[in-house]
Amino acid sequence: LDPDIEMMYWNAFNLMRQCMLPPEGECSYNYYVFSREPSWGWGHGGQVFHESLAMLAYVFMDSLSAINSQRVYMERQWENGYINYRTGPYLDETIPYGDQYTTSAPWFNWENWEIYKLAKDTLFLKDAYKSGKKFYQFWLENRDADSDSLCEWGAHAVLECVRDGQVAVWDQVGWPSNFEGLDLNCMLVNEAKSLAKMAQALGYSNEAQSWSGEAQSRAARINQSMWDPESGFYYNIDKADHDFSFNNPNDLKRMEIIGFLPLWAGIASPEQAQQLVQHLQNQYEFMRKYGVPTLAANDSYYNPMGYWNGPVWVQWQYLIFRGLLRYGYVEEARQLAGRVFENVIYQLKTNHWFWELYSPDDNRAGWNKTYIWAGIVARMVLDLQNPAVGMDKPNPGTVVKGYGLEQNYPNPFNAATTIRFQIPKTSRVSIQIFDLNGREVLTLTDRSYSAGEHLISLDAGRLSSGVYYYRLVTDGYSQVKKFLLVK
Repeated sequence: LDPDIEMMYWNAFNLMRQCMLPPEGECSYNYYVFSREPSWGWGHGGQVFHESLAMLAYVFMDSLSAINSQRVYMERQWENGYINYRTGPYLDETIPYGDQYTTSAPWFNWENWEIYKLAKDTLFLKDAYKSGKKFYQFWLENRDADSDSLCEWGAHAVLECVRDGQVAVWDQVGWPSNFEGLDLNCMLVNEAKSLAKMAQALGYSNEAQSWSGEAQSRAARINQSMWDPESGFYYNIDKADHDFSFNNPNDLKRMEIIGFLPLWAGIASPEQAQQLVQHLQNQYEFMRKYGVPTLAANDSYYNPMGYWNGPVWVQWQYLIFRGLLRYGYVEEARQLAGRVFENVIYQLKTNHWFWELYSPDDNRAGWNKTYIWAGIVARMVLDLQNPAVGMDKPNPGTVVKGYGLEQNYPNPFNAATTIRFQIPKTSRVSIQIFDLNGREVLTLTDRSYSAGEHLISLDAGRLSSGVYYYRLVTDGYSQVKKFLLVK
């Protein structure tokens, strides 16, 4: 590793470890405070899901501690599935608002599944699945006021949605509960996908298929109503009539960071993903010097050191990063990570702090120090060593009826691409790369694979620009496709 990145990597684990505390009070398990900054009392309040994204990195350091941190939520869960907004040894923060209690953005099942993949603790998986099913059901029963199978933020919706200040739509259009939440419904798709994977791992095949169907149905509704083909972007929609207008025509069409969540959740088609990446790569909109701002830089409400109207929040950079990997945009993911790392490293070398947020445009950071979620940069470093970890996988329960080789994606490409194939039974598979003259230049894989769909990442670093063919051979079946490498 680059010495500066290695320094950041180890300091990230140091940060997360310092925030983890032993059991006390109402916590039967170790828990974390999201900041150890002694002058900032709120930082000692306890855990919340959006900060627990840091457990996806911390699990590499101490898998049992990461598991136990998640168990803090499980032991405090209500019978109806509700989990309070913030949970600590002396805190059950429910934030009553109207006739509802505030919870927090649903990353719970995804976090549990990601932790299990590394910890391989089946007892934890069983408990997490039981708790996660109840939590998902809570959202369906309490955050779909118009019963249209799309959910909206509820209770104190500004807090519940995580983006709790200086949000363009909240401040200039309306209160979050007025809208079907793009971000919330993307999260619920990934929660259902995670529950499907848990069910499959536990041997509950019928439940896995049911959860996969739930995820696919919600994803279809998102694409039907929240995708705007005119601008090539996703937005919140008016709850009353499912359009992009609330007070004024198209006033919900504000390009916010949530528009990229369909990449992370695997909702976008390859064509939609390509349009999203074009917006992401546009320096006048989102690809700034030090990462992706929370609001497009060409929006009049943009402020690089505001709150949710410009600054870089590292945990959201990770969601976009994973979305890029999911669709095979490996080089773009590397570029994003590099930009984020540069400002994080600058701050560490200048003032020795991890920060709550960072400027996308210059070497500034704020507002509070030692935020645990900034530790997610360590996971970005690890994922870059194995980009396939974030790539899209088929839903559990998918039945493969024949052999197939799909077109690589993206194509054309300039550094890395992904090839998907499927086989109906366990077989030896060979995929070879040939140049235009028919000479073999690379054997991408030659081994046994189980029945199902599989993804292979091709790093074309040693190949020169040009047209190439790739051929799959297995069990007497052969198929050839071609790709264009442009450097």
